[in-house]
Amino acid sequence: MVYFENAFSGPSQGGEEQEVAMPKPKVVLGDTSRAGMLRGFRSMGRLLAITLGPVGGNIMNAKNYKGEPEILSDAATIARRIIELPDRVENAGAMMLRHMVWRMREDVGDGSATTAVLAMAIVREMEKMMAAGANPMMLKQGIEIAAAAAVKALEEMSIPLEGEERIAAVATAAVGDPEIGKLLGEIYDVLGPNAAITIEPYIATYHDRAYHEGARFKGGYISPYLLTDTVRHVAVLDDVYILIADIFIETPQGVQNALEQVYKAGGKSLLIISKSVCDKGIGIMVANNERNTVRSCAVNPKPVGDLRRGMLENIAVLTGGKALTDKAGIAVTDITIKDMGRAERVIVTKDHFTIIGGKGDKNAIRERLQKLRQRLRETQDGEERQTLRELVTHFSSGVAELRIGALTEQERKA
Repeated sequence: MVYFENAFSGPSQGGEEQEVAMPKPKVVLGDTSRAGMLRGFRSMGRLLAITLGPVGGNIMNAKNYKGEPEILSDAATIARRIIELPDRVENAGAMMLRHMVWRMREDVGDGSATTAVLAMAIVREMEKMMAAGANPMMLKQGIEIAAAAAVKALEEMSIPLEGEERIAAVATAAVGDPEIGKLLGEIYDVLGPNAAITIEPYIATYHDRAYHEGARFKGGYISPYLLTDTVRHVAVLDDVYILIADIFIETPQGVQNALEQVYKAGGKSLLIISKSVCDKGIGIMVANNERNTVRSCAVNPKPVGDLRRGMLENIAVLTGGKALTDKAGIAVTDITIKDMGRAERVIVTKDHFTIIGGKGDKNAIRERLQKLRQRLRETQDGEERQTLRELVTHFSSGVAELRIGALTEQERKA
């Protein structure tokens, strides 16, 4: 591996600036490089392994000597708290495992500690075999073949999870709280395996749940600078206006016009659904978020083709807005508040955005759903049937709110 040592010179004694020296590269090869990276890999892995199991341990993170220490039990969050190890070579190995467990958290939602423990075991055995003279690339191919065989065997052994009691039992084992597990069992039994769930902390001595009309759509935030909660990596907007414009917003004037329309209407939040927003437009939104004038976020829907058009039409019906496209002939600078939809709340993550409590007309929603179901019955095209089924789910499923009760702010953050 190659890394750079800091070698910057300061001002001279006479006050004149000296030439700034470039960082000196240091090359570490062979066993020295591998041994150092493995030490860092194992250091990170041993720390994360403490949290594994139904009665996993906790890690205390002292951010500063004055404040209360942060109590963490999630391996991915612990890994994110570690910015760098003192040794540069060991740091490279630690950051490899850090990235691995966080990717697992983002893609699956759980299994970060298990990933760390399995990775350490695999690395330990590979180290022994490489020391005995095995070819690293042959070992890599063997691991890939073994992983595919293990996944296939697990799929054959798997049993479908059905019924409120069984779901509650698995949920309890995962979260370690029987009360939360019971609530999750009810939620998934009511809304199905693909239920959209939002988690909200609130002040109480008990946990609760609530059901809302709403839908979850594929698509994530355009810029992480628009997040309202950097710890949970989400943007939450309440009493929100929604601009549905499947176009490229290439000038800041379009964003400014939308924000001004919401501000004049007395609104406090704006969600922009578009293909992209220019950097200057993002800057205007970030500035408004910091001043708390009109909080806003921008999302880019993931689907393409007919599914994308149908999804935007569904959002328009659910929220009472208009689905604007390049062919509509309306510029973003000409959009008025009447073109926007409304919703009680919008939650945006990296991969999905959830609209809760849309203000659309009930009759229009019913008519839209009837038309989609009629098309689904009449069509013989397999691809179109799949698209229509997904569009129908936007109206057929609701959103559950899992309320986690705690009395202190520290407990709510945990």
